[in-house]
Amino acid sequence: MKIFVVSAYSLSFKVLSVRLQPPWTAILWKVRTFGNKFRFNSKGIFILEESVNFLRLLLSPTIYKKDCLIICENCPFSVLMFGKWLRVWGIQKRIYLFHFFLHSLGNAAAIRKILKFLLDQEVGIMAFSSSERDYFKNLSPKADVRFTPWCGEPGFEVDPLQIENGDYIFSGGHSNRDYDVLIHCARKLPQTRFIIVCSKRNVMPEPIPANVKIFKDITPKNFHTLLARSKAVVIPLKNNVGASGQMAALAAMEFGKPAVYTDFDVVSQYFENGTNGLKYQAGNLDSLMLALSLILNDQSVCTEMGRQARLRWERAFKGNEMEQAIVNHLTDFMGIPL
Repeated sequence: MKIFVVSAYSLSFKVLSVRLQPPWTAILWKVRTFGNKFRFNSKGIFILEESVNFLRLLLSPTIYKKDCLIICENCPFSVLMFGKWLRVWGIQKRIYLFHFFLHSLGNAAAIRKILKFLLDQEVGIMAFSSSERDYFKNLSPKADVRFTPWCGEPGFEVDPLQIENGDYIFSGGHSNRDYDVLIHCARKLPQTRFIIVCSKRNVMPEPIPANVKIFKDITPKNFHTLLARSKAVVIPLKNNVGASGQMAALAAMEFGKPAVYTDFDVVSQYFENGTNGLKYQAGNLDSLMLALSLILNDQSVCTEMGRQARLRWERAFKGNEMEQAIVNHLTDFMGIPL
């Protein structure tokens, strides 16, 4: 009995292999990638990867066998379309998806119609926010969808000696970021330094104030080094699209930085407003200014929020809670011994 792990990476496959019990065995079906892992890739790269890997699945005869299941970490559209293709030949196969991140793409009417069609089969999904869970359930009420907060591995390639209380506000991320409101805020705070890390595809309002420095397409190590040396972190999400901002939120908590975050559950689930971070209303300049003023005007508040952020990360998001939640869901949905 085989489980094919469709992934561009080997970590999830190794974790599953260790946990599987006979008669099940895990096989890594390596996804072909074309983008740059250090950059925010275009929709063209996304379509290319999905198309090429769908054709590769069609030409993989071992996955057609009825005694195997599919766990998908990457290229979910390819895998779901392959599942529909199998049904044409009378092969009904259970498919489990995690790391199914759509970002703003999920708001498109055409994508919602495609997903509604693709999810009309035996599908299990692990969502990483309650709004993301509700999104998938609305598209396919019969899908087995659960929710657990996304948790990353600790470390982020940063030397602990590089974590310091800096003199600038940090903000970073490639997708679903409202840098317009953040830069407008920076104009009103000319004595405060801001560092923004984004993609070359992010369009910034002109002119850029003198107190704002922008880095584009830098490595994850440099990204997290800049975050580790900041005073505080702003996570300015633009829309409630289900999956965005989690890595920045967790990195801020691990490094003991107070976070100013938008009122979307994808990031607000990590914080206790007023204790280890400050919530502001998405797109609202006055709300963002008020939250930042509480940190900028009182160093003791900033320090204590950072300390509480680190404690909450250690207590709730440092361990393997996400891994265990996925394993529990897999056990129930797939009916496999783990």
